[in-house]
Amino acid sequence: MIRWFTINGIAANFLMLAILVGAAYTIYFRIPLEVSPERNFETVIVEIPYRGATAKDVERAILIPVEEALEGVEGIKKLNADGSRGTARFFLDAEPGVDLRALMDDITARINTITTFPNETERPKIFIPDSSNFWEVLSIAVTGNLTPHELREVARRVQEDVLALPGISRAAVEGDRRYEISVEADPEKLLSYGLSFQDLANAIRQFSIDLPAGAIDSDSGTFIIRTRGQAYSERDFRQVPIRAADGADVLLGEVATIHDGFEEGEKTVDFNGRPALFVEVMRTGRENAIDISNKVREYVRTSRTRFPEGIELFVWDD
Repeated sequence: MIRWFTINGIAANFLMLAILVGAAYTIYFRIPLEVSPERNFETVIVEIPYRGATAKDVERAILIPVEEALEGVEGIKKLNADGSRGTARFFLDAEPGVDLRALMDDITARINTITTFPNETERPKIFIPDSSNFWEVLSIAVTGNLTPHELREVARRVQEDVLALPGISRAAVEGDRRYEISVEADPEKLLSYGLSFQDLANAIRQFSIDLPAGAIDSDSGTFIIRTRGQAYSERDFRQVPIRAADGADVLLGEVATIHDGFEEGEKTVDFNGRPALFVEVMRTGRENAIDISNKVREYVRTSRTRFPEGIELFVWDD
């Protein structure tokens, strides 16, 4: 065979060309390309919601007790804790070769020994992250000279549009501030109806039964109701009934001033000097990162036909 190819050089060249073409076809058309291939996690994640709490409250009431409880647990290589407004998160990297399921059980047992968590905390969520989830491919910056409410609505629409694209199953709005209702009680009007600040708080909680515990703060007669979802409006809260001392119903709007908006003090996001929110687009499972990037870029390119003038979309962090 070797002698035959030596004599027939043209045939040998054609064979080599066929091999190269076949290899190129395999690389470009058969092997899926991934910017972020699947990775194996060696991590246990703990999430503990503490609704209505500040970052400092979270640190004092959750971060410190959990870190102390997890001291000495075998198999933990490194512990990273993140305390933000309303949530505590712990990322526990395991030593090589450690059984993650057994480690998760040990972590759960230690956390269950903590008896000092405030009543407003929810049950800890302890899990091993799926290695095929939560890998960000790129973000879409949504910007314009809009009010916070308008900007949020546009970002949510972009999120829905992206999720409707084939091959994309996960997208999230980032940079969104927490929605807030402020109820400022009038002491003189409360007195005239025989009502107390606690009566107002109870009425608000009964009305907004789906608000998580701890979402209502009270400071000298001012009640702050915080939620990520705008389930209720200022008008809704004005109509909240309160039972007065004489048995008559009084509306909340008659004894308090009510404002809605967004929580002060949270970080605001700007892009090119204008308010912005970001829609993070992620790959999950076997979704292809390059395919996702191409589809999102095409969506952004044609976005001018979808939104009113003044609203702009940009690809970011691809």
